[in-house]
Amino acid sequence: LSSILAPEKALRWDIHIFILGYKNFDPSRVFCNTCGMNTLLTESAEQIKKAWAHCITSQNSDELMRLYSKNAILKPTLSTVIRNGHDEILPYFIGSPKFNDSGFLNQGISEVKFLKSNQYALDSVVVDVGTYEFTKSNGESTFADYTFVFDLSNLESVSIVAHHSSLVFSETV
Repeated sequence: LSSILAPEKALRWDIHIFILGYKNFDPSRVFCNTCGMNTLLTESAEQIKKAWAHCITSQNSDELMRLYSKNAILKPTLSTVIRNGHDEILPYFIGSPKFNDSGFLNQGISEVKFLKSNQYALDSVVVDVGTYEFTKSNGESTFADYTFVFDLSNLESVSIVAHHSSLVFSETV
C-alpha cells in the first residue's frame, strides 16, 4: 500500500481502509480514473451525511453534535444567525430562546434524502454541495440547498467543519 499511496500517509490510509470496512482493497478505487478525485474521501463524506440524516430523523442531538467539529460553523436553514461552535450550533437543533430557535429536531422530520450532490476533494477536505429533501411524518416535504465541508484529516474524529443550508430558491412568475 505504501508504494501505491504517499509513503508518509500509508498508515493513515491503512486505518482509513480498515474504518470503512474494505476487505479487499483495490487501489483503483482510491482515485477516479476520469477526474482524479479521491473516491475514498468522498465515500467517507457520504457516510457522514448518512449519519447526519439518521441523527435528524432520530432526533439524536448528542450524536449529531459528535459529527460537527468543536469549532464548526453553521448557517442554518431556518435561522438568520450564523453559528460558531457547539455552544451555538446545538441550540438551533434542540431549541433555545437565546437565538429564538424552535429546534430543528422538533420539526417532526421522518426522512432526509440527498437528491443532488457535487463533491470536490482536496487533500483531506471534501466539499459537498447539493440539495436535500426533508419529509415530515405528515408527508409534507421541504427542499433545501446545502454545503457541507468535511475534515477527514484525523480519522479518529472525522467531522463537519462548515455547513450551510438554505431553502431552495424558486422564481415567481
